Parts: sequence; C-alpha cells; structure tokens
Amino acid sequence: MFNSFCKVIPKDWQIQYGFEKDAVPYKFVINGPSKKEKIRLQNYLKKNFIESTSPLKKFELLHNYLRLNSKNFPNAEKISETSLSLPFHYGLKDHEIKKIILTLENYK
Repeated sequence: MFNSFCKVIPKDWQIQYGFEKDAVPYKFVINGPSKKEKIRLQNYLKKNFIESTSPLKKFELLHNYLRLNSKNFPNAEKISETSLSLPFHYGLKDHEIKKIILTLENYK
C-alpha cells in the first residue's frame, strides 16, 4: 500500500521524511507546496468521500506551548500548515485503497 501511494502523490507534494525502507508506518503524511494547495487537495478528497486530516495542528507545536515567537520557527509553522495525512491503516479494504489511489491519480 505504501509503495502504491508513493507512486500517485500529486506533483509538487513530498512524502514525509523519516520513513525507513522496512518501516511499517501508521500514517501516510504528505507535505504540500502551500496552505492553499493543502486545502484544495483536502476538499477534493472530501468531495470524493475520502477523509484526510492535518497530522499536526498549530496549537500542538512546542514553541506555542512555551509561548515563544512563532516567527522563530518558520519550518514548524509551514509543516503544520501544509501537511496532510491520508487514510492509511490495516483496516482499509482493497476497494478503499484502490479508490484512494485512483482519486489521487486523477487529481489535477
């Protein structure tokens, strides 16, 4: 499933770093080029009855807990604005996986 998803992620999107070749990830997180593009893809998936989530909300960022200036943490801020978690778990049925793959293939 992981390799199939990797082949169809939209252009200009990247797979979250840190996955090892033999790892068994429990999320499939992709990082988009902008917040606008993240919202666009998320709306497209929702229109096709595929739920996606933001894996990291701004309030979860450590510097916000510590009340530090967010301007000093632009990478963390950008990742929280542009990352998207796709459905990815062992409970997905084959037809659900195929639907996700086909939907991503058709995204423009």
